[in-house]
Amino acid sequence: MRHHQVEPSAAGPADAELPLLAAQAGILYAQELAPDNPVYNTGDRVEITGPLDEELFARALRRTAREAETLSLLATPGGADTPPAQRLTGTETELHRVDLRDAADPRAEAERWMREDLDRPVDLTRGPLVTQALLRLADERYWWYQRVHHFAVDAYALTLIGRRTAEIYTALAAGEEPSDNPFGTLRELVADEAEYLASPRHTADRDFWRTHLADRPEPVSLSTRPAARVGQAAGRQQQGEGGGRARRENASAGEGGCHRWLIPGDRTVQGRGAA
Repeated sequence: MRHHQVEPSAAGPADAELPLLAAQAGILYAQELAPDNPVYNTGDRVEITGPLDEELFARALRRTAREAETLSLLATPGGADTPPAQRLTGTETELHRVDLRDAADPRAEAERWMREDLDRPVDLTRGPLVTQALLRLADERYWWYQRVHHFAVDAYALTLIGRRTAEIYTALAAGEEPSDNPFGTLRELVADEAEYLASPRHTADRDFWRTHLADRPEPVSLSTRPAARVGQAAGRQQQGEGGGRARRENASAGEGGCHRWLIPGDRTVQGRGAA
């Protein structure tokens, strides 16, 4: 895994355009066909219990967002002679802080807040592609909610972002410098895909799958009508017990896994990771 310092960004100045990855192009075109459909919103929830230092958490999250470049990503629409592209805006991540301790049902109110955000369509050229929120349900119980459009990251990447934020929080709480940035840059990812697409390996892979699937029958359907439009966002909920060194627990719960962070008095985040 590559390691990088946060500054300066290897992707170049903010607003520098880069080509789309193949997967991004498919998502962009699908979203353009249904601009009001929030189905590509990916959600993640971490439940944190313990004496969380909110300011320290915000610092850890901002640093993680600077390291993970795609959290400041936008698409560019292109024109008659130019294809769509992507650019890094360099915009600082905003953390919404929502205190629900006085609500009649803090959990239900928090779930309503997250669902409304998940169901909100996203303009990939204007954003924001990311929502970060710290929902406080009790004195020592929080839900950290992330919503990112699939154009920028997938659910696994959200897990990595959560793990890195916990690592940085732990180091800062101990007065230590966090380890080097573990994430690669967007420019490197684009270059890796371009190198693969131009290589004999890509040609061999393409020819293999064309041959392997050549005799596959047409998909079977019980209907002659087109598939119905998907109207619900794909949510992935995660809970966590929070504390200084991270212990992450993963279990199926509704639409996704649950992560727990436990923050003891020493403010280290404890967690167990699950593949």
